[in-house]
Amino acid sequence: MNPLCLQSETTTSSESENVKQSCLAALGYHFDSHGVMRDKDKKRYEFIDQKSYEKIGLAVTEEIYRIMENPPYNMERQYLDDTDKKRSAFIFLSKGWYEKENLVVLIHGSGSVRAGQWS
Repeated sequence: MNPLCLQSETTTSSESENVKQSCLAALGYHFDSHGVMRDKDKKRYEFIDQKSYEKIGLAVTEEIYRIMENPPYNMERQYLDDTDKKRSAFIFLSKGWYEKENLVVLIHGSGSVRAGQWS
């Protein structure tokens, strides 16, 4: 497993408060050129069990954030409480938002789908 892919995640499940979450590539998945998640054999994701589904869901969220923060999107995370980024909610804004006449803002919904995710 690639150690660069390990991220500390806060979870609301009954498991440990601080769980090491593998990135999508370390779990054997990637997004193809059409944005479809596929495994190394180019097969679409298939549900195995709830624990695996939740682990992949967290990895998908982090991968989408990574994609949004890099070219061609170059979005910036703006934390709503700069004093506690670990617990603070955040939104995504156009890069250089404070100097723009027009900007894009992505805000998380109230459910489990995060900013940048649509099904």
